[in-house]
Amino acid sequence: MSDRGYTLAELLVALAVAGIVMSGLLSMLMAGQQSYLVGTNQIEAQQNLRIAIGRMIQEIRLAGEDPTKVNFDAITNQTATGLTIQNDWNANGAIQNAGTVGVTLNDGVTVVQRGEQVIYSLNGTTLMRQETGVDNAAQSVADGIQSLTFTYFKADGVTPAAVAADVRQVVIDIIAQPVHQPSTSAAGAVHIKMTDKVRLRNRGA
Repeated sequence: MSDRGYTLAELLVALAVAGIVMSGLLSMLMAGQQSYLVGTNQIEAQQNLRIAIGRMIQEIRLAGEDPTKVNFDAITNQTATGLTIQNDWNANGAIQNAGTVGVTLNDGVTVVQRGEQVIYSLNGTTLMRQETGVDNAAQSVADGIQSLTFTYFKADGVTPAAVAADVRQVVIDIIAQPVHQPSTSAAGAVHIKMTDKVRLRNRGA
């Protein structure tokens, strides 16, 4: 039986093999962590966008409720990063920029107080919404918004609408990230982009 120990060369080889194995395990661990962070951050950013776009789309689509047919502008104060939605809820032929109007819901019984103007705007990275008469100040809808652009078109969806009276379709381009986004080069950094085109149902050609 030999009691000879390891030589220096054998020890160095063993250490090198162990280092290679550990390096591979570390790479796998880091890749798994990166995938987890990207996945969770994508979900958070997508939820932000769904909140932001979902409500805006619904309100823009139904803009211009006009029982008296006085043809007020359904969308006004339109800019690249904000707009005002108008509805004549009390059918008096005019848009109130203050106070509320009682609106009966589809069940024919429930009455809610609504403002006749809803203002959307981007404040830094926060999408804001203010309903006149209902909100004393603009309310946060979604955070982590990196970019928001409204583009306005006539009924054909191609010709830009230069004035409020011509707006029949609105294209919304929005980019969001998690509220606590890592730096661009850090693990888990993501950006989510969505685009949607909305036709105003209460406005014809």
